[in-house]
Amino acid sequence: MLPQFADYLEVFGSDERFFVFASSSFVLALVICLFLKGACPATRLLLLSAAFLIAFAFVVLAPLAALSTVQQTAELSPVNLNFNFGFLALGLGLMLKFRDLPKSKTPTPVEND
Repeated sequence: MLPQFADYLEVFGSDERFFVFASSSFVLALVICLFLKGACPATRLLLLSAAFLIAFAFVVLAPLAALSTVQQTAELSPVNLNFNFGFLALGLGLMLKFRDLPKSKTPTPVEND
């Protein structure tokens, strides 16, 4: 178990893209969690699943795919699948969160008679 974990951590040192994507997915997950305040349960579920799926794709699956531990085919990649479903859940969650915003009324110019 320990050599596999060392190989997993070595992937982050071998290519800086893994570290950048993993850290940016954590930042995105933190920002998504800030939108949870005042959200309905369905919106919370979508936003939390988006945060999990995006972080899971870049922190866990991408390094494991680089180590050939996770099987990928040309048609189906677990990293792309989690990433795409994460952003789909993010889009739906943000749509539900911001769909009922009050319309801003723009003042009409006063006509001079």
